[in-house]
Amino acid sequence: MVEINVILSIFFFCLFSFFDIIVFNEEILLTLCFLAFLFYCFNTLSGSVAASFESRASKFEDDLLTTFGSSKDALVIDFATNMKLQNTIAKFSILITSLIHYLSISKDFLNYKAA
Repeated sequence: MVEINVILSIFFFCLFSFFDIIVFNEEILLTLCFLAFLFYCFNTLSGSVAASFESRASKFEDDLLTTFGSSKDALVIDFATNMKLQNTIAKFSILITSLIHYLSISKDFLNYKAA
């Protein structure tokens, strides 16, 4: 069904042509042909262009999700490694503190026995 805007546009175009308001020279004919070509391309190719854009967008989305997943996995592995290292350092610092405390008590005990 044709919209009222298209009907009015065609009516005014015919009216302006009849009263020689629009003069058909080479530039006007070339412009009309170009506009008709654009209208034809928009109506016939819009579906395939939209499908092409949709396929590209889905490919970009898949690539982005793949990259995000691999980056997330690498961060999780780094976090786990850092947690193990932190636990090792904490245990080692407790061991060193205990050893230093034991040596200081042993020194005090040896000083007490020697005196």
